[in-house]
Amino acid sequence: MLPIGIAPNGFRGRLFLILIAITTLPLVLTAYAFFSILNTNVEEETSARLAFVRDAKRSEVEQYLNFAFRQAATLAQSNAVRYSIGDFYGFSYAFRQIDPDPGQAREVLHRIFGINGQAPASEGEFSPDTDIMFANALEYSNAHQRFQEEYASFIRSAEFDNLYLVNTEGHVVYSVEKDAYLGGDVDGDIADTILGRLAREAMAGDDPIRVADFTFDPTTRSLSAYVAVRVEFYQRPRGLVIFRLPATDLDALVQTQDEESASFYMIAGNGRLVSVPAGHSLPIGALIPMAGRTLAGTDTALIEEGLSDGPALAAWGPVQFGETQWTLVTEVPTRLAFANSEALTRFVLLIAAIALPILFWVAYLLSRTMTAPLQKLTEVAESIAAGDLERTMPDVEKPTELGRLAESFKRMRDAVRAQLTLIGQKNVELERHVKLIEEKNAALEEADRLKDTFVANTSHELRTPLNGIIGISETLAAGAAGDLTPPQRSQLDLISFSARRLSRLVDDLIDIYRIRQGRMRLDIHPVHVATSIRNVMQLSEPLLRGEPVTLEVDIPETIPYVMADPVRFEQVLYNLLGNAIKYTDQGSIAITAWRAGDVVAVAVTDTGVGIAPDSLERIFQPLERGESPEMIAKPGGAGLGLTIARQLATAMHGRLSAQSELGKGSRFVLEIPVAETVATQAEIMTYG
Repeated sequence: MLPIGIAPNGFRGRLFLILIAITTLPLVLTAYAFFSILNTNVEEETSARLAFVRDAKRSEVEQYLNFAFRQAATLAQSNAVRYSIGDFYGFSYAFRQIDPDPGQAREVLHRIFGINGQAPASEGEFSPDTDIMFANALEYSNAHQRFQEEYASFIRSAEFDNLYLVNTEGHVVYSVEKDAYLGGDVDGDIADTILGRLAREAMAGDDPIRVADFTFDPTTRSLSAYVAVRVEFYQRPRGLVIFRLPATDLDALVQTQDEESASFYMIAGNGRLVSVPAGHSLPIGALIPMAGRTLAGTDTALIEEGLSDGPALAAWGPVQFGETQWTLVTEVPTRLAFANSEALTRFVLLIAAIALPILFWVAYLLSRTMTAPLQKLTEVAESIAAGDLERTMPDVEKPTELGRLAESFKRMRDAVRAQLTLIGQKNVELERHVKLIEEKNAALEEADRLKDTFVANTSHELRTPLNGIIGISETLAAGAAGDLTPPQRSQLDLISFSARRLSRLVDDLIDIYRIRQGRMRLDIHPVHVATSIRNVMQLSEPLLRGEPVTLEVDIPETIPYVMADPVRFEQVLYNLLGNAIKYTDQGSIAITAWRAGDVVAVAVTDTGVGIAPDSLERIFQPLERGESPEMIAKPGGAGLGLTIARQLATAMHGRLSAQSELGKGSRFVLEIPVAETVATQAEIMTYG
């Protein structure tokens, strides 16, 4: 799915992309799968062919080496070697007869054969200085004439290009091709050479044959490997015969192939190239750092950097040369292995380059033909949405679906036009009703205001006579007019009680009026909670006389002051405690206080009749009481106490909440902000 910013906004563009995707994606996926399978098959077939060629060439090389080792072992066990290296009449004896000093004897041999110490003195043919030989090395001349031709004939028919005889004293007493090793001491002047190290290892070890891997020999200036074979006579060591194996013959063998299907590389155990194809960038003898690390064991793989300077399919395997392991590598560069596949890929891309523009053009024509009727319908729909319901609908017959859509648009336009006419008529009627409702609301608001004013005025008018009634009744009860009979005193108490109850109702009505008018004035200053609670308890004590109810108070001494109007604070507490006493027939009432963060909470908990959960919020509304039968049976007020209590709590920046369970009691919690100081200076605040 295309990102939102790339996908076309129009349906035509999206349809065009869909058609392009439908036509091109299957082709692309098919081509991808085809070429993936083709390349996999090419890789598998080429790898199998390389493995076969590698195994065949490895077999040839192993036969070549086995034949060379057998030649060397056979010659080392021959009488010619045993006699020629002997201490009594062979080259060892003749070498000592030249001069007792081995160094002087070596110089004589170098003068005889014209060895300058840097290059071989001969390449199969040489002319020794007969005068020096007869004068200084007669015994050596006799031995040389006796054995030279036999050794030279062996070299001409063998896989080696030279051999050296080393006696038990470590002196190279003879070589077919005369070079700087002749006469050398493996423990002395040629100790650090390849031949010297190999000779010492062969003499010190128990193996009958030791080898030195291919490396460039500065003494002979050739890339050669050496094979040292111990010479024994009657199970006693007589010396060594060391054969020199040239890299040229091995390279010729490795590079010989019937067809140029792959390139062969032979890597010595020390990482040097022993055989490379002609024209390769690296010469024979060059060091390959990765040899022996990335081409271990026998395997075939596609490698990123082959010996042919680039990616290649390669097969490699080990070739054993004595204790040393060589690596035979067969490679085909990927550019040749996948040449046919790449040619086919280029051909397919050429066909695609020709076919894709045609597909794009066909997809564009199809998308344009399919979306033209839809474009007309869209324009008509936009006109209708803009309010032009008289716009002529286009005549669309094909495709059938769009024709049905055009007919549906026409019916929808007619229906919308009829509905708009009907809505206009309803709006006129609705406006008339709204105006009438506004007039009624204004009249109701005015009536409510007049009602509040009437209630307030009436309450004020009732307060004076009620106070007079209370004063007169209390005076008479005190005996101002003489002693009263019990019936008379009972009647005066009833009059005083009723007047006080009516006075409280008048006070509540006036408080409600002030709160609603925003004229409630509060004297906010720090208030001592325990003192206020004690005052409320003293006022409520007469209500508890003779009742089977216990009052429990838990007020910590460290309770902080609160910011409140002390009169209104005690009024709220008195209302809560009075309700608890009124609706608790027996049990207990608890008053507790604690600090909760920035507020002080005062809770009044009773074990009375309780309140139904659905009435917990309704009881705070004006003129509302609980609906349980127990509460209805109790004589009560007008349902204004809790309303005024919550309004006063809110005016003092506090909160009044209730929790109750029907039949188990209620819990009212009043939360008032903590006073930062206990200052006595009052702060007068007006609610609202």
